[in-house]
Amino acid sequence: MSILEGIILGLLQGLTEFLPVSSSGHLALGRALFNNPALRESPLLFDVAVHAATLCAIVIYFRREVWCMIRGGVMTLLAVSKRFRPHPNSQAAADRRLFAYVVVASVPTAVGGLLLKDYVEGALQHPVPVGLLLCITGIILFVTRGFRGEGRSLKQMTAWDALIVGIAQTFAVLPGISRSGSTIGTAIVLGLRRKLAARFSFLIAVPAITGAAVIELPGLFSKSAGDLVVPTLLGALAAFISGYAAILLLIRVLEKRKLAWFAPYCWVVGILAIVLGLVYGS
Repeated sequence: MSILEGIILGLLQGLTEFLPVSSSGHLALGRALFNNPALRESPLLFDVAVHAATLCAIVIYFRREVWCMIRGGVMTLLAVSKRFRPHPNSQAAADRRLFAYVVVASVPTAVGGLLLKDYVEGALQHPVPVGLLLCITGIILFVTRGFRGEGRSLKQMTAWDALIVGIAQTFAVLPGISRSGSTIGTAIVLGLRRKLAARFSFLIAVPAITGAAVIELPGLFSKSAGDLVVPTLLGALAAFISGYAAILLLIRVLEKRKLAWFAPYCWVVGILAIVLGLVYGS
């Protein structure tokens, strides 16, 4: 992988990580276009590095929500030890509820991610399945246009809502299924407020991305990955900058209730990927 390729793929990752168009799918297609064997030696290595960079963008933009989640975890520990019992309508109770729902949503993601890991590593190199999954992402986004109500708040949210959104995030490990698109779209279909859907989607990405980074990033400094260090680090920087910009854009789109705008893009890119895969794969 050259430095230029690393930067381009990093920019692509950052822009598509938060926009509901599947970052992993675009990275897979980018690797196919470059047709560079180096991009296939450690595909998850580069992916996790740029995902870690976009994680930093999440933490900085949603720093208040992340702090509430952390505080909720502390409050939960205190409640378990019977040292603190917050009032049901207090901010402390809301923070505990948010933390609990993030944990519930993270369980299926962790289990499903481990089960699908081997398939993902193989599918990353094939444009046809990526294209098909991008088309499915487009369908998910298009369905949200029929839900225009105000929606339920965090206080009205249930553990079942969190679990279902977590299951949706699990399938986002497949290249072509957008993590933000599937989780936000599922939350909207479940009847949650759009602002809460976005907030919860980004918060449950924190443990998911962190867990992947802990597992994969040590390989960055292994002997076999030595040639990828500089391109990966520069790609991560590019991903952080473009990722933060993408968050700003997505929040504005959600405020206008126009998430379905991204559906045609997913369909077009998905169909092109299928065609290219069939033509050049034959």
